[in-house]
Amino acid sequence: MLKDVEFARGLSFTDSATITFDQLRATSTPAAPDLQNGAGTMRVNVNAMGRVTMCALSGSLSGHPAS
Repeated sequence: MLKDVEFARGLSFTDSATITFDQLRATSTPAAPDLQNGAGTMRVNVNAMGRVTMCALSGSLSGHPAS
């Protein structure tokens, strides 16, 4: 399933992470970078199978469940 997500304005990564998607093996490097703005912090989880999930770590980020 594909899903477009529109981020709130002013989000920036709080740490650096390199995520590599391998289209031949359908895998990726697992990572969990955080995005932050004045409304709160959001975690972007990427697992080894390339599945991306997002959750709100703090604050009010509509449409994203709290972790």
